[in-house]
Amino acid sequence: MVRQRSASMDSDSESISGDEDNSQYGQGDYEYRSVFGHKIVHELSCHYCTRELSRRGMRALLLADTDVELFSTDGPPLHGCALIGESYSTRQCQCVISDVACLGCGNIVGYHVVQPCCSCLKACNNGHLWMFHGHAVQAQERANNRNTKHLTWSHLPCVHEDKLHDPQVEFLNAVQCSR
Repeated sequence: MVRQRSASMDSDSESISGDEDNSQYGQGDYEYRSVFGHKIVHELSCHYCTRELSRRGMRALLLADTDVELFSTDGPPLHGCALIGESYSTRQCQCVISDVACLGCGNIVGYHVVQPCCSCLKACNNGHLWMFHGHAVQAQERANNRNTKHLTWSHLPCVHEDKLHDPQVEFLNAVQCSR
């Protein structure tokens, strides 16, 4: 899991305290947006082949090693990535994770937290379970709908309503809604 960067590290981040989470862990949308709403949304592409990976990236830090910069997302990046290999845990925590590879070039660009551990769930985190290694992606600030400035998380539609999100996700959501 990830934790947010301190404000002293860059203007796009903030340190938080408490167990504030987004709605997938029981907290309401209001609390999540009040903590993370000012953060800039990033479009992420593969550093190696420039394939688009996600339009919903948030700059973050690895909980187990705060020197490691990551970008996290709140939804699965289906069109540019795939899970590869067997799931595993690291020495730092008991989260079960799977590597994520770029479909354009095959390089590992991040990982997906399949099952967060209790320690990470209790720590300050944004609730995102898809992580991209800072060195493996190129990040660009996503413009707002009017292309006048950058988009922040407080103005970003939820993953199911984001028209600029992956078309496959929109198709899967439509199929799920029809069930």
